[in-house]
Parts: sequence; C-alpha cells; structure tokens
Amino acid sequence: TDFVLPCLAAGLGLCIAAAVRGRTAPAAVIALAIAIVGTLTSTPANDPAVMPRADMHAALRYVEENVPPEAPLFTDNQTRFLLHYYWRERGVARVAGEPNTWRFGTRTVVAPRRAWKLRLDNYQPTVRRPARRHGAVAARPWILTAGWGPVPGLGTTLPAAQRLSSRRFGTIDVMQVRRFPPRNPGAVHRP
Repeated sequence: TDFVLPCLAAGLGLCIAAAVRGRTAPAAVIALAIAIVGTLTSTPANDPAVMPRADMHAALRYVEENVPPEAPLFTDNQTRFLLHYYWRERGVARVAGEPNTWRFGTRTVVAPRRAWKLRLDNYQPTVRRPARRHGAVAARPWILTAGWGPVPGLGTTLPAAQRLSSRRFGTIDVMQVRRFPPRNPGAVHRP
C-alpha cells in the first residue's frame, strides 16, 4: 500500500483533470508531483530500519541451533523470498516431487504457494497438508515468519497456548506450534 497510494492519488488527479477539460496539463503535473513526493517520502514496511539485517541473521542462527535439521521449516512466500537472499550461498534447489518445497543446503523449507503471508486466519489450513506429507517430524511444525506489510503476522497474533516455543527477533518470528486441532471437532485428538 505504501507504493500504491501515491499512484492512486495521481490517477485520481488525472480523472479530475479529464472531467474539468481544458485544464488537463496543470492537473496532470500536480498529480504527478503528488505521486513523486508521496513515493519519495513514504517508508516501505520492509525497509532495513523496520527489519534490520541483524534481526534476520539472529533468527537464522536460532533456527540452526534449535530447529532439528530433519524438521521442515514452514514459511510464507514473503519469508521464502528473504531466505533466498540470506541463504543463497548454501545453494537453493526445488525438491522434485514435493510441491512448494525448497532445499537450502541441508535445510528443507516449505512455503505453500497460496500463502503470501501466514496469519492467524490462514496458517492452519495452509500448513496442515504439507505438514502431513512430512510426517512425524512435522507433527509439531516449526514456522518462520518474516513477512512485512500492514496486516499483523502470525507471530504477533498466535495465542501463547498454541505455541510450544517461540522467539521474536524484531519483526521476525520463529515458533514451534502445537499439533493442529482436528478439522472435525468430534474426532479424537491425541497430544
């Protein structure tokens, strides 16, 4: 939204200018000036001042020290893009036969395609199926979220009762969540 609003303002200015006819050029210049000033003065949510690199390095150190190597790390697509940057020296490869799964060195990362950002309302259905594919090691999945934007991420909204462990690094969260409750409320749930 930080980048879209100035463009919308410029478009609105052009529409008004077209409606007023004869004064299109001055209105277009004013709308363009508003768009440029708005773009230059707004700070994007993924700005290094908001999400310092040191926070991501600390979060990835925590992952290496605390998440078992055989346990897949579930992320959203925003976080996967960041991992491509921070873990690129490990080598990145898609895992054949496993949809939305990448290997960063020896670490398996699963980022379901439909999850741009993991939130409280979408993380269970988004992570449940891939977690089942990875079996016992994903019974209590590890989740890394480093996404940005105006909607609060999973780390700030997930109730503490649903976490086995959780660590926050600035705006980045690494957490292990409890086994998902069954979809059918009448089904037996074993801890």
